Amino acid sequence: MDHEVLEHILDGRENPTNLSLSLLKYITENFSEDREIGHGGFATVYKGVLRNGNVAVKRIKSSHSIKETLFYREVDSLLNIEHENVVRFLGFCASTDQIAIQIEGLKERIYAEVRERLLCFEYISNGSLRKYITDELRGLEWNTRYEIIRGICEGLYHLHKEKQIFHMDMKPDNILLDNDMVPKITDFGLSRLDEMTQTMSKDHLGSLGYCAPEYQSHGKMSFKSDMYGLGVIIIELVTGQKALPISNNKVLRRWRHRWRKTGKETELVYQQVAKCIEIGLLCQEIDPSERPFIWDIIDDIRQAEGVNGSIRNDSEYKFGQASSYAPLEAKASRDHTSEFTVWSTKVNDSFVIEDMATNKFIKEAVNVVDEVNLDVVFDASEPQEAVNFVDEVNSDVLSDASEPPEAVDFMYEDSNPRSCGSIEHATTTRPASPLRNH
Repeated sequence: MDHEVLEHILDGRENPTNLSLSLLKYITENFSEDREIGHGGFATVYKGVLRNGNVAVKRIKSSHSIKETLFYREVDSLLNIEHENVVRFLGFCASTDQIAIQIEGLKERIYAEVRERLLCFEYISNGSLRKYITDELRGLEWNTRYEIIRGICEGLYHLHKEKQIFHMDMKPDNILLDNDMVPKITDFGLSRLDEMTQTMSKDHLGSLGYCAPEYQSHGKMSFKSDMYGLGVIIIELVTGQKALPISNNKVLRRWRHRWRKTGKETELVYQQVAKCIEIGLLCQEIDPSERPFIWDIIDDIRQAEGVNGSIRNDSEYKFGQASSYAPLEAKASRDHTSEFTVWSTKVNDSFVIEDMATNKFIKEAVNVVDEVNLDVVFDASEPQEAVNFVDEVNSDVLSDASEPPEAVDFMYEDSNPRSCGSIEHATTTRPASPLRNH
């Protein structure tokens, strides 16, 4: 009978309810290690198998002092939530038993209380967002990342605006992805209803790197605390790092390189990246009052996007206009454009610049790290000549210091920065005066 109840809840035919400990033990093979799919400081998660699908059973560790108010607060929060971008809650178990313990030397037994507190959720097969965080040049395509960002924002909007719930532990580990890469917010162990107290008196349990400064220092909680963690997640999804490692322009250049290689370069994607960086940085303002609310972000995204998903170029955005990213080009007068290719290959420490030649790349093609096509624009007023030039990968400048540089922009991206050494080779036409990275 217990099996049928949970199966009906999983199918959507019944509402989440209290579940027996014996049922959760059975479907997880008595919480066997083989069924363990995740663990944290406060709970271990097991895979439960039913006839009509799988579930996830979160077993709160008894080694911690289980506060009944915290447990039932989490249950109350979960029972009130139903949204595509929030993991679906299926039931809970609150079991308390007395066991007799025989102590050597004593005639009487000691009776101890054993408590089990468990939560049951839908099973999300792709795991957490954490394992999908990469830089711009590899990993998930931009469209997938953007839809994940949108989904997280929609889920948080549901919690904040419609349910008045703080999450208080927003991080990639608490964002699960289903088979269609739809994000689902999970782990409400720190959530708190808005009308309750605004501070947590003892342990500040947020995750470092995602925890808002005011909560980490003073335990002060608000919707703006969740916004800080959201901002870090957005920047991570765009760049692969928690903090913006380089300028916005450099991030866009790296995405541009990837889009050009895959033929997916459009004005829209540039606008989306710029908008996400803008929102991510605003959410990480030290002063909570300077951070946007989630409904500001949702309104901004929804108003910015037309029916075809494109971002309109008007001046009504709360967070500013998302500008498109133009190709790199010279600032001087010009009417001639060209392109050169940068190749990169691994070399050993004994390699000297005199050994560099085109056949080096052909013969050792297996070691080529990357190939980048670069747009160059020249000043038409200067005579042009063919030239081969060589530069080390760690140099951003190609110039003769005795002459003023031409205003020519170019970019090289090393897709394997951990290699012990690399060389690059390029051939193009240019003015007789030297080239310099502008």
